[in-house]
Amino acid sequence: MRRRGLSGGLLVAVLVLAGCATGATPPAPTSEPAPAPTGTFTLPPVTAGDHGSDEEDQPTAVPMPTWDEASRQDALEVAQAALSAFARPDLDYATWWEGLAPFLSPAAAAGYVATDPGNIPVSALTGAPRLLEETSPFLARVQIDTDAGAHVVLLSRADQASPWLVETISPAETG
Repeated sequence: MRRRGLSGGLLVAVLVLAGCATGATPPAPTSEPAPAPTGTFTLPPVTAGDHGSDEEDQPTAVPMPTWDEASRQDALEVAQAALSAFARPDLDYATWWEGLAPFLSPAAAAGYVATDPGNIPVSALTGAPRLLEETSPFLARVQIDTDAGAHVVLLSRADQASPWLVETISPAETG
């Protein structure tokens, strides 16, 4: 018990010394409110150059993606290549991951990184890719028949110039 008292006293002494070492003196407690600031604050004058009026300072507009034939073809090709890389349960993990990872978005990569390729039931694509919908120019759902049933590859892109990236690969809903 005596030892506890010493360590507590030592802690208090260290804290007091640490406070003294800063050289700052804490303000004395007072019941009076702090005085309101006096004077006025004025902003410096603004010139045209301060608003980024130079053309090189202006943000570049990114074109809104659209569905065109090139977008459709790219989505179909990426989905087919990604599912082909995914459907390789015969490969060791390092080889499988090296083939699949370039097709994945960062979120998908985080989700698929722990996948054991030996547990993947798909080993062959048996049909051509089909675009299921074009509701958003940022997303594409592509269905491909496989030896383990139809699978859907969900793709995304940031803009018209960005590549399609895989978000998910999942069995198609039946029914």
